[in-house]
Amino acid sequence: MAFWNRIRRRKEKQKQQETTEILSQDKAGLADDAKVPDAADEEPVRLSQEELAAEHIIPKGKAEQKRYIHDCCESVKDCDKQISIAKAEYAQVTEYLTDIQKIDRIAGEDRESLLELCKRIQRLLQERNQYKNRTFTITERQMRRFDRYQDDLIDEIKNVKLEAGTDEVLMPGEIEFRAEIANRKKGGVPIQPFQISELNEQAAPFGFTFEEYL
Repeated sequence: MAFWNRIRRRKEKQKQQETTEILSQDKAGLADDAKVPDAADEEPVRLSQEELAAEHIIPKGKAEQKRYIHDCCESVKDCDKQISIAKAEYAQVTEYLTDIQKIDRIAGEDRESLLELCKRIQRLLQERNQYKNRTFTITERQMRRFDRYQDDLIDEIKNVKLEAGTDEVLMPGEIEFRAEIANRKKGGVPIQPFQISELNEQAAPFGFTFEEYL
């Protein structure tokens, strides 16, 4: 940081000197001939060997040296990662441009076939998006018509020919329904605390509580 600060101060001092010279020429009546030096024409700032040596970091102590080496290794790893990402992006762009050049070179019937294939792919993508985004609705009339055949449909499904090693055909949710019935028979019907409170309020005028019968 100190290195860049010295360069910045040196450039600011140089610009200040140039500004002072221009103002002095303007006062002397030479403002029309004065020319502000272009930044692109400026010579790059070069440091002496002593200044470069002063910028060298010399860690003191093993702990500081270890931390300094670790920071340098992390910087190298980060740079290597950025280079890998840039190479991958460059390869993708190069492949994309190469494909475009190959397509542009196609002519005649092959080009017509390729354009037709692209149109078909585009239509398929549009149809897929429409299918994914559409909503299914059933009217009440359709639902009433379906209700008449619902039990028959379940019976037909239950009576299909079974595969080897299969005992029966189960409908969606039937396993959970049977497990719930078994739990109810074993442990009873679950009652929430607020329901017990309401039952106690109803039983209070008759001189007993609901807990007495649990």
